[in-house]
Amino acid sequence: DIVFDVGASVGHFSCLAAKYVGGDGRVYTFEANLKSYEKLEKSVAGFPMGPIRIYNVAVWSSSGDMPFYVAENSGWSSLRQHPDPAKQSFNLKEVIQVKAISLDDFFESENIKQVRMLKLDIEGGESDALIGSRKILAGNSVNSIFMEYSTRGLEAFDRRGAETHKMLMDFGFIPVLMVESDKIRPFDVF
Repeated sequence: DIVFDVGASVGHFSCLAAKYVGGDGRVYTFEANLKSYEKLEKSVAGFPMGPIRIYNVAVWSSSGDMPFYVAENSGWSSLRQHPDPAKQSFNLKEVIQVKAISLDDFFESENIKQVRMLKLDIEGGESDALIGSRKILAGNSVNSIFMEYSTRGLEAFDRRGAETHKMLMDFGFIPVLMVESDKIRPFDVF
């Protein structure tokens, strides 16, 4: 089995997934924030060489260099800030340049054919990561998607939950629920 952890932070999900992918399985872990990436390296150090592969890159709709907005609380860092300062969800520490890759490009470069689960938690960039995954999603190369996003995070990228929902449906996924703050509700409320 193969699992992708996009927006791995310090690696809790990656470490959990590594226990379940089996001896021949892999967990590909992506984290753009260097501070979180350094903690991620320490988190996965206890695993035998092989199951977890970590990458200090952002996942995006295309590959290239991107500005990355580092938050004081590093888990809230993102490729964008909200255009309305009143809706900004984090205090900015600094802006750096990061490498970005689309999952379509990554699949091709690593010759990956199938992923059991794709986890996305990239502070509003989830829709754009899906756009950069169109080939693999259309080719049924991803079995399931676990995604966390916030309305404010999506708005920073000029995206909406309904748009993301439609994109998932268009690729044959059936979104079953949405977690927004402390509320869990069916996706069909849009």
